[in-house]
Amino acid sequence: MNNKHPKTRASLSSPKKSYQRFQTLISQLDTIKLFYLSVGLLVLSLLTLSGALIVQHNYPHALSAAARVEGYALNTPISMGLVTMEITKVSYSAGQPGFAAPADKHYAIVDFKVKNNADHPINVLPSSDIYIKDTAGNVSYLTPFALERPFKAGAVLPGEQAQGQLSYVATKTGELKLYVDGIWSGGVVPFKVQ
Repeated sequence: MNNKHPKTRASLSSPKKSYQRFQTLISQLDTIKLFYLSVGLLVLSLLTLSGALIVQHNYPHALSAAARVEGYALNTPISMGLVTMEITKVSYSAGQPGFAAPADKHYAIVDFKVKNNADHPINVLPSSDIYIKDTAGNVSYLTPFALERPFKAGAVLPGEQAQGQLSYVATKTGELKLYVDGIWSGGVVPFKVQ
């Protein structure tokens, strides 16, 4: 038998020795060392919890979890992420020639306002950042419609605000929520629109 590597074979074939080493290490730790180790872990846990609470305090949206599930109401400015956003009005239309909604649907016309609170420009792109969803999970993205004051997509400079109308084809019955889900919004923000 070739014994070129006796240490390797011994260490691989003896899990009992590893366990015995572990037991020896534990038995060498006395109660005072275990106490200090426990206190250290407790302090670390408290520091982590404090950090989480500070972060939550700096982002007030995190405190209103119920509103984030139910959806924020109209005329409720929400400061989240890099912006303050608000839906000021929602109206509905069956459409007009060239823009007629199907019989069981209508156009939801949403007046949306966003203010850039960051120190750099942000890009607001409603065609990909904002959508409507019904309770069945059906999603409607920005839909062409003849609007009086269309929202202009693009850059919003620091401290400036953009506002205008967005249109979506949506179901006539049931609950609808508008979701803002941009890099700048700090996460998904739901608003009740129907």
